[in-house]
Amino acid sequence: MENQINVDNQDTQKIGQNPGESPQSNFQKPKFNYWIILVIVIVVLLTFGGIFAIYNNQKQNKPQPTSLTVQPSPTIAAPQSQVFPIKVYGLQKDNNIVDAKGSPAPCQPDFFDPKVNKFVKVKQSGTPSELYKIQGFQDDIDSGVMMIDGWYKEGEDKVVLPSPFNVTIYNFGCASSFSSVIDLTKNGNRQALYTHVLHYSFSKDDKRLFLVNNINNQGTWTLHKRIIDIETKETSEIPNIKCVSELDGFWQGDRLITYTEDREKADYQTDICVWDKSAKLISRIGATTAWGAASRDFLAEKIGMLSTEPDIFYAYTSKDDNTCSLFLANIVNNATKSIDILDKRSYPQNYYCASPDVEFDFSGLYFDHGILKYRVEKDRQSSGQTIWGGWQTTSLK
Repeated sequence: MENQINVDNQDTQKIGQNPGESPQSNFQKPKFNYWIILVIVIVVLLTFGGIFAIYNNQKQNKPQPTSLTVQPSPTIAAPQSQVFPIKVYGLQKDNNIVDAKGSPAPCQPDFFDPKVNKFVKVKQSGTPSELYKIQGFQDDIDSGVMMIDGWYKEGEDKVVLPSPFNVTIYNFGCASSFSSVIDLTKNGNRQALYTHVLHYSFSKDDKRLFLVNNINNQGTWTLHKRIIDIETKETSEIPNIKCVSELDGFWQGDRLITYTEDREKADYQTDICVWDKSAKLISRIGATTAWGAASRDFLAEKIGMLSTEPDIFYAYTSKDDNTCSLFLANIVNNATKSIDILDKRSYPQNYYCASPDVEFDFSGLYFDHGILKYRVEKDRQSSGQTIWGGWQTTSLK
């Protein structure tokens, strides 16, 4: 108790002393410097903060493992020069080959026979100025009309077959849809009548017909794609695979080329098949050629086979963003090469390699040598006639 009281008295005495006087007692409590403590705390915090920042920065800059997931790039993003625009698949067919279900062709009666049906020519405003109306079929001229051997003018697209054959083609049109009826005669007698035709192409020697039409068999419509010998009427059915379109196909020499657009593919979306005259598949080909759209999609760039070498397929399409080239591929040994034709930058109104149009003369060109002749469209008249530039040549060695 006494000690406690003495301490209290000393404390009381200190409070009452003058700050300038020295303390009377030899014992002093230690004084803490709070500024020094604050500085130490700040230094510690800054030190740990710096260490954390350096570690975090190293972690961010460390190379990350490459992902195995590859995202598909848009077609226009990959330079076309890295992918040759033609790919030869060979004798590749689809696994599922089935008969296609058919239906009546647009714009024509269920059955039309020019020897039975009566039709009269009527005038109309617009183009064409005259069309045929089938009695009992169209009450309104806009609901379905017909023209013979052409569309804008009768006879403008007349197909001339070697004697003793003759063919008359009745074309029907309505609402941007078209179909045909083909009346084939020999020595004035009917050889065949093909109705509900969606597409046709006569071979260059006029001996064969590629025909796509719908046939009604006791109420069941079936779509047929076939090659027909005009003389013997022998028919060779073409398998119903994707490369055979209902609306496209043409002859080059004795080869038939069919094609369609396969949008399910990431590349080579033009699916092409080359057939012999017996409907035997010679080769299947993919190409990166461009398609356009109007009343229906259409192939906008040129494809075909060289007349000098029927095993050489060609496609005129883009090499890169600035160059249109002619690409060649041997469908037997898959050898390829290309010939640059024009610089797109010289034609600001270009549409892929479809415009300006280019006309080729392949008569002197072979795969490994020869001369290619071509000319480029300069302008187009209001009538649609092309004004061409001069012929140019390039040698292939």
